[in-house]
Amino acid sequence: MTVSFDNRCRCLAAIVLGAVLAGCCCPNRPLDPPLQPIPSGPAPTVAQIATRYNARVRRLERFSATTEVQVKGTDAAGAKVDESFDGVLKVERPAHLSMRGHKAGVDAFILGSSDTQYWWIDLYNKPLSARVGSHEGVGLGGPGASKFQLPMHPLDFIELLGITPINPDPGASATTRWLGYGTVELTEPTRFGKRKIAVAFPSCNPLEVTLLDRDGRVTAHAELKEMEPVRVTDDAAAGASVPTRLFVSLKTPALGDLNLIVKLYEPENKEMNPKLFDLRFLLENFGVEKEFSLDAPLEPTGGK
Repeated sequence: MTVSFDNRCRCLAAIVLGAVLAGCCCPNRPLDPPLQPIPSGPAPTVAQIATRYNARVRRLERFSATTEVQVKGTDAAGAKVDESFDGVLKVERPAHLSMRGHKAGVDAFILGSSDTQYWWIDLYNKPLSARVGSHEGVGLGGPGASKFQLPMHPLDFIELLGITPINPDPGASATTRWLGYGTVELTEPTRFGKRKIAVAFPSCNPLEVTLLDRDGRVTAHAELKEMEPVRVTDDAAAGASVPTRLFVSLKTPALGDLNLIVKLYEPENKEMNPKLFDLRFLLENFGVEKEFSLDAPLEPTGGK
């Protein structure tokens, strides 16, 4: 059984956006239980972790890298998947995201996000089409996410990269605990639930990120590997770094059972063209003819 190139691209789009290129997205797997003894003393405070963690991400308000993604496994229909893609990733906190994917040197898709919307633009199949949804619609558990086969909110992409700051004074709603010697887990509230970050202590570099919904269900899990410095064009001493080797395992009814190896190259912070995050510009620039709403019944909302 074979899979069309369009379906492979859509599958990768959902995985990349859902698994967020940041690690191991496995919605049903919580943090592994600690393998080391738990220290007897109190865990470092939220403020202690935030101070060191936020120093690293201070100049990650913008982040770009080239990417390679290998995908293997079976899709939801049982078809074998064995594909490689490359692309360019660009993020501007808190909500701007652009991922342009290529297959064998051919433009395949654009994943994108603005302050209010997210989209997937098919650059391969004619007529060109786009699927567009609102962040609010996905966050409320509307039909858009399931129609796009997304396992999680698109903005969680940025959370899983390990580049968003920790609130140093969140009150009683944030907690810390030891997972083992040298590993601390911090739990804090997010838009739609909670975020758990396992960090190495005392460096406070992220090891794992887990996102949970309001009911405490795990929606995404990321393992972050091989931290490397990020070149900041206007601040050589910024001390910014990101994970660059990512091992992804994703198993959901919508996407199937897939394993990914994600690599990030040449991470840097530099000025970005705001049109990368302008949906109307992208639709016009690439000549997209059909637009489908992910917040309503899947019917064309524009184009021919």
